[in-house]
Amino acid sequence: MDCYIIGVGMTGFGKRPDDDHRTLARDALLLALGDAGLDDGQPIDQAFFGSVLMHRIGQTMIRGQATLRPPMDEGLLPRRMPITNVEGACATSSIALASARAAVLSGTAGMVLAMGVEKMFDPADAGSALKEIAGGFDNLDPDSWHAEYARAAAESNGQWHPGAGRSVAMDTYGIQAQWHMHRHGTTQRQIACAAAKSHCNGALNPNAQYRFAMTADEV
Repeated sequence: MDCYIIGVGMTGFGKRPDDDHRTLARDALLLALGDAGLDDGQPIDQAFFGSVLMHRIGQTMIRGQATLRPPMDEGLLPRRMPITNVEGACATSSIALASARAAVLSGTAGMVLAMGVEKMFDPADAGSALKEIAGGFDNLDPDSWHAEYARAAAESNGQWHPGAGRSVAMDTYGIQAQWHMHRHGTTQRQIACAAAKSHCNGALNPNAQYRFAMTADEV
């Protein structure tokens, strides 16, 4: 059986303090339906909804069901449509899309919605989400991955000192880059070229948060 993506929709990236999860979800849904040439989503059999950190607004469970209830009430989606909530930190969107594809290929659904909605910025406490990023690591045995990054840092003549006031994910990325440079001879300029490529692409994307080009030298 073949499987196709027939419509996509994406809202602009940014802090957007006046838009909640439901607003972002509805906007993305309307864009996807329009791109698919559908007046509404009644043909959709089920949905896979991805989000993280919604516990920060008190939505500890049924994230997709709560977020998509207004579109159901409006008739944009079938009422009582099966919704599966997925979460895998930075891989959440990949899990949602892979699950939607599997549902179609298995024959259990003819049309599936894969959706991800994220709100990390709290205008009342701008840095409050930083400490939550540690939840994307193994907190049942934190010593194991701390030891692994300390080992990689020592091997590449670096230091592993994650601290408050910043995302621990950024600390891990830094060690990964430093280790790759040490092991494979990757240069700062090669990494800068990748960043410059991304900046140039972002400058052309109306949905990008940062829309300015940079050369490798500027990076």
